[in-house]
Amino acid sequence: MIKDRDYQINAIQGVRNAIFNGSKRVLVQASTGAGKTHIAARIIESAVNKGKRVLFVAHRKEIIGQSSVKLDSMDIEHGIIMADHPRYKPNELVQVASVQTLRVRHKPKADIVFFDEAHLSVSKSFLDLVEHYKESIIIGLTATPVRTDGRGLGEIYQHMTQVVPMRDLIDLGFLVQPRVFAPFIPNLGNFKVVRGDYDATQVAAEMDKSSITGDIVKHWKQHANGRSTICFASSVAHSQHIVDEFNANGIIAKHLDAKTPAHLRDKIIQDFKAGKFNVLSNMGIMIEGFDHPATSCVILARPTQSVTIYLQAVGRGMRPANGKDDVIILDHAGLTHSHGFVTDEREWSLDGRKKKSKKGESDKAPAVTICESCFCAYSRQEHPNACPECGKVTEKRAIIEVDADAELVEISPLEIKAQKRVELVQARTLEELIDLGYARNYQYPVQWAQRIIEQRNAWKNKNRGEL
Repeated sequence: MIKDRDYQINAIQGVRNAIFNGSKRVLVQASTGAGKTHIAARIIESAVNKGKRVLFVAHRKEIIGQSSVKLDSMDIEHGIIMADHPRYKPNELVQVASVQTLRVRHKPKADIVFFDEAHLSVSKSFLDLVEHYKESIIIGLTATPVRTDGRGLGEIYQHMTQVVPMRDLIDLGFLVQPRVFAPFIPNLGNFKVVRGDYDATQVAAEMDKSSITGDIVKHWKQHANGRSTICFASSVAHSQHIVDEFNANGIIAKHLDAKTPAHLRDKIIQDFKAGKFNVLSNMGIMIEGFDHPATSCVILARPTQSVTIYLQAVGRGMRPANGKDDVIILDHAGLTHSHGFVTDEREWSLDGRKKKSKKGESDKAPAVTICESCFCAYSRQEHPNACPECGKVTEKRAIIEVDADAELVEISPLEIKAQKRVELVQARTLEELIDLGYARNYQYPVQWAQRIIEQRNAWKNKNRGEL
């Protein structure tokens, strides 16, 4: 018998309380590894015992298959509504359905409707289902309750139940500890934003360079050699070039994208899970629904403004497995700088991501320290004295004391300019420059700091012969 975890029991009760108090549309937020499908299955089990009809909707066949396996493990009879699926049993009280198939087929009756990966439930396909089942109870399941553009899900859901933070899941052993290396931060300061994210064409052009691709392989060999690895690329061509670079270095790698034929896609995933090759690179198809706990390295090569894409990608490698103690995150996209550490506790809201206030303030990721020796990304709050990977001593910073009784003195524009120049000269490392950028309220402090470093390096190279 499968035992419920304490936080799962609390989550189920939280959903019931919300429904009892009048909320017909409830969102369940639970980090990767918390067991969202298990929570749903327990609610389904209880509903079936009362003679209720339940519909579980997902957008990928992998999720449909995993959900069906979970229901089978709990002896819950169900049918599957998906094109050419042999388990079509329309008379069962429980149906697991593909959202794409429901668009063109007769929709079954349902007292309760579940939407898996509920951050997608503002798409037209799901909104049509919301309208069709407007008299039913709707329960959404997601690790990241915001849309790609940062907007919330309050237009659908009336109540949100938060289950358990990711840090607690790591401490409990239900997830592994991530080790982050961030050897590269792309310069995205001048990029256009289209529908809430960086322009895909510009991102691909910036990332698909031989120097970056070579660094990806170099740092993989240095930090994750031999590990089962998923790579998230910026375009189909970028993914294929990454695969070519790995193969050229004697490391077997393969590529997947939305146009990969289904039979070949299944074969590649099957071989990857069987350990026949180490690196599986993809463009846009493995953010959700892919479950292979033995994955112990994730390569981030796709810059994004979406915290959803970031957390979902890293989550592919955080499940525990035999002989697996951690997951290596190779961040070549600057996502740790942009969004903070994946383990940071986040305040979720049905209203979505906080916008800038009138004073120009906004939520910003906690300062990330990058070790100059091994490129480990770490929090100085947790490791104030040295890099947790290689032990390099962290440079001490002077603490500026403020005299509360001192009088304010007007400073001339020339003095301000001189002071800024001194600050810039004193900020020697990338991390110090990023802190300075935040202190000056720059819109893109990370990209600004990266540009300063590039300019300094270019000057050094140009003048090396004269020094």
